[in-house]
Amino acid sequence: MADLFKRADGERWQKNHISPSKLDLWSKCSAAFWFRYVMGIKKPGKVWLPQGTAVHAGVEHLLNDLSQGITREKEYYELMAEMAWEEQVEKSKGLVYSKKGFEMTELQKQQAVDEAKYWFSGFYDALQDGWYY
Repeated sequence: MADLFKRADGERWQKNHISPSKLDLWSKCSAAFWFRYVMGIKKPGKVWLPQGTAVHAGVEHLLNDLSQGITREKEYYELMAEMAWEEQVEKSKGLVYSKKGFEMTELQKQQAVDEAKYWFSGFYDALQDGWYY
């Protein structure tokens, strides 16, 4: 019976560590809770429209550089955004889902990358115009 509270990594599972997501999963399916949090079995993740992650990466690099007095061309940060997108897609083994829940085609993925670059470009241009600082 004592082994019931051991996690997959051999550590004792802390019964008192509660979070809203754990409670939500427990209320929906106690077996899924057991597999996820007690046994440590994770289901493969899906990537849903990682444009936000991509834009955030570009903005983060830009703001870090600005805080250090470094100036780079917009294309550098767009590349950082695209690399963040590719990292997310790689983590999901190429599966990216649209907001309607359908797997995106390669054309849709490229359009999404272009949208992320466009959104970042708007932020970059606003900074150049003195909007942010």
